[in-house]
Formats: sequence, structure tokens, C-alpha cells
Amino acid sequence: MASTNPSGRLADVEAQAIFDSIEKSHHNMAAAARLLGISRSTLYVKWANIRRNNGLE
Repeated sequence: MASTNPSGRLADVEAQAIFDSIEKSHHNMAAAARLLGISRSTLYVKWANIRRNNGLE
């Protein structure tokens, strides 16, 4: 099976999926969470960790 992001770490792929879902849902976090198949609270935790790890806070 070919990877679409062979040099990316799993965390990078997850972060990109989160960014994409938030953008696609026009920053509606409940809709973004539904797109990802996770709860809204899980999305908020993951989003906060991504922001913190990338110096966005």
C-alpha cells in the first residue's frame, strides 16, 4: 500500500486532517468533529495540543 505522506509522522497526518476538517466546516467545531468521527471535546483537546506544539498560542 502506497503512503500519501511517506515522510510525515502520524501526528503530522492527524494535524493536517484536523486542519482540513476545521477549514472545510468553516470553523464549526461540532461539524469538524463529525467529519473526523470523534467527539467535539476530543477535537478541542487535539486542537489545543496542535496549537501548543506549533507555537500558535
